[in-house]
Amino acid sequence: MKIFAPRDETDLESMINYAGSDEIKGPIIIRYPRGNALQSIAPLSEGGARRMMGAEIIHEGSEWAIIGYGPSVSVAIEAMETAKSKNITVPTVVDLRILKPLDYVTIDRILMENSMAVVVEDSYTAGGIGEAIAAHADETASSCRVRMIGVASKFIPHAAVKRQWELCGLTAENIVSCYTGQK
Repeated sequence: MKIFAPRDETDLESMINYAGSDEIKGPIIIRYPRGNALQSIAPLSEGGARRMMGAEIIHEGSEWAIIGYGPSVSVAIEAMETAKSKNITVPTVVDLRILKPLDYVTIDRILMENSMAVVVEDSYTAGGIGEAIAAHADETASSCRVRMIGVASKFIPHAAVKRQWELCGLTAENIVSCYTGQK
């Protein structure tokens, strides 16, 4: 089974086309985000097509990385821009794209090349992708510190998506503060 998490309409279209192709063996789940999808928030990979079998490095930075999937990629890109505007080390930004199976080749590279990885998810952190990556970092004796930002196991009141994200700390400022040590 594969679980896809598109970050925008362009990615969703690519994933739907891939899901209907002859290459696929077994079930596929496409995780749709709440609210409106953005048309396109990052350029296509080199060669003009998005790689369907794993994560995508959206921006190569240094020292730290922000790992997101689905709609959380937009706040990861915003955090990268915030770091850049504040003259803070610009992070690598990764879109996992496929949540099952995880792309451990790319994840291992990120853990090896960075001192910190902040996993941003628009779902519960308990039992989430961030915990899976943190456990993998521990199992592989990685020196990279893994931080998670997402939904805590508490009641989140009904509101617009942006407001709910703010209530959960899912903001560019909060992501950057994970790296700068302010939080």
